[in-house]
Amino acid sequence: YIHEKHILHRDIKPDNFTVGTGKNKGIVYLIDFGLSKKYRSSRTLQHIKYSEHKKLTGTARYASIHALKGCEQGRRDDMEAIGYVLLYFLRGRLPWQGLKVNRGEDKYQKIYEKKKSTSAEELCTGFPKEFCEYVDYTRKLKFEEEPDYNYLRGLLQKVLDDNNFTYDYKYDWSTNDDDEGGNEESKKDEDKLEDKMKNMNINNGKGGEGIW
Repeated sequence: YIHEKHILHRDIKPDNFTVGTGKNKGIVYLIDFGLSKKYRSSRTLQHIKYSEHKKLTGTARYASIHALKGCEQGRRDDMEAIGYVLLYFLRGRLPWQGLKVNRGEDKYQKIYEKKKSTSAEELCTGFPKEFCEYVDYTRKLKFEEEPDYNYLRGLLQKVLDDNNFTYDYKYDWSTNDDDEGGNEESKKDEDKLEDKMKNMNINNGKGGEGIW
């Protein structure tokens, strides 16, 4: 949906996902668009140009290999980052966490080298092969290439089906109060939050350059 609006998030990480409550309890929200950027014109659909030697925008732990290398980011980078978030949840720790960095060494360069040398197969060992296919696919995307979202979604749906999970928007942390719509106080808090979000002006934090 975000990419359909011509926007890259550029900071996909667990901290930027939040779950609704009450009537919105089944919705997972992506938040914090402070580092977002348009990747194409909303009028002409002209894609931004490829460039290199850029400083990292985002969080190194979940950033794509290309982003860590200093390449201009595209849709592929958001999708690759989602894969690392999923593997972080599954594994509890990613191979490039806690690397020893000596004085004078570039931390981001070490993370880049470790991430690049870690194959999708190694990263996803012990988990359904669909996760490996997801990571492998997103890593091979070209800069301007549109990801096949239906294919990627289908991989995750297959994991659900193979493990007899029902896609019913009910999560492990759901309670009876959630099913009943929550109490009146929580509904008032939700309404206040929705009003605040509607009134927010989102920009990318680059000297007032808006993402719209």
